Amino acid sequence: MYRRAETFPRTMRSSETDLTNGVAFFTFLRPMVDLKSIQIYVKGGTAAKSGATLIREALYRLEYLPASSAIGIKKIAETASTTSLFATAEACVPVAYSTAGGYPANYILRAGVIYAVGIIAIGQTTAAKVRGIIGVADGLGPDIAWQLSGQTDLPAETTMAALTESNFAIWFGVSR
Repeated sequence: MYRRAETFPRTMRSSETDLTNGVAFFTFLRPMVDLKSIQIYVKGGTAAKSGATLIREALYRLEYLPASSAIGIKKIAETASTTSLFATAEACVPVAYSTAGGYPANYILRAGVIYAVGIIAIGQTTAAKVRGIIGVADGLGPDIAWQLSGQTDLPAETTMAALTESNFAIWFGVSR
């Protein structure tokens, strides 16, 4: 049986937005069943892009961060930089987790636990486009999409207070 957890149903990813250089984008998900994850999917936009010096995705877990005495997200798995990720328009390419930096090659997502999937692009001359859904920042909560500006790579952890609510939720899938 093939299982995947998605940030929201992929049939809803009807809009696209630019991956702005140096901005880490995060979309939250809560799996309904335990799931072994070895890769992350993201859906590219309508135009192929290249030229980035870094494109990375990562899996985070929402938790208490003792060093900050605050709730935040902590990186638990990441991919290697995949600068060719958006070389083909509308591609939905799985990228496997990397063991570099001591992260695992696979991770068991637990049912009911809140996770976030993040992505960052650095060095683009023309921004890559990703698919998702617009209009998620309605003030009603809970918020599912956040961003963090001024980054050179995805952070190891960050507090929720440091994140800015985003009006665009990027579609991600995590699967085996």
